[in-house]
Amino acid sequence: SGYRADFALFPEFFNAPLMSEYNHLSEPDAIRQLATYTEAITKRFAELAISYNINIITGSMPEIVNNNLYNAGYLCKRDGGVERYEKLHVTPDEAKVWGMQGGQSIQTYDTDCGRIGILICYDVEFPELGRILAEDGIDILFVPVEFPSGLAAQYCSGQSAMTAIFPGYYYFYPVLPFQPGWAV
Repeated sequence: SGYRADFALFPEFFNAPLMSEYNHLSEPDAIRQLATYTEAITKRFAELAISYNINIITGSMPEIVNNNLYNAGYLCKRDGGVERYEKLHVTPDEAKVWGMQGGQSIQTYDTDCGRIGILICYDVEFPELGRILAEDGIDILFVPVEFPSGLAAQYCSGQSAMTAIFPGYYYFYPVLPFQPGWAV
């Protein structure tokens, strides 16, 4: 809050290190256990948004709804409002390994800084989603992603495509610091 920022953006699956507690489980069971943290984390982010006077985009976390596993996140507004968003296009590995389902809806969000859109990682590779958000009047597009900074240039081809299709918009991607041992 000392920087007087209006938004804080977290990466996709920023809470994944908590899954290490479940290394003894299969991957589908471990990710479902990780989903048990989502409600408490969201509640804490909502409190922090108010106390630090900032809109927080929680990145994404696994979430179970009606026994279906989703990659979802929350916009925690500084005025206390909380809104949910979901990844529409899960990757083939997310579906195959974890049994994750794609989301069902896309929407824009009105904030005190303008109308925003949020696409989770792989969703940005599908230009029709950005087009839908642009037609609905977004001012800023946030894209929580999960990749180390060394891969950012390769991945941001989606951003380049979005910029070509929708010039004049702002795009924000969080990146994770490069870790020794990660392949680039």
